[in-house]
Amino acid sequence: MAYPVVIPDAIAMQLERRSGNVSRQFTEALAVQKYRTRGFTAFQVGEMLGHASRRKTDAFLKKHHCYGYTEKDFEQDGRTLDELFTAMKI
Repeated sequence: MAYPVVIPDAIAMQLERRSGNVSRQFTEALAVQKYRTRGFTAFQVGEMLGHASRRKTDAFLKKHHCYGYTEKDFEQDGRTLDELFTAMKI
């Protein structure tokens, strides 16, 4: 499905000079933003971008600094380590 996006001509020309494929830039930007806000899974990002493998999607996400690891995940990992150390009496 196609969604037209209206932007000023000067901005469109600037974007075209940078990569030539403005539509792809918008598609990739949307995929990155949706992944960062947990609106898309990595699978959905790959599907949206037409990636043939999960490795290609992972490389794309890494290139855009999307690691899928949140502060909440970090805190949970800390609690898990505390529990393990307590159980091991360390």
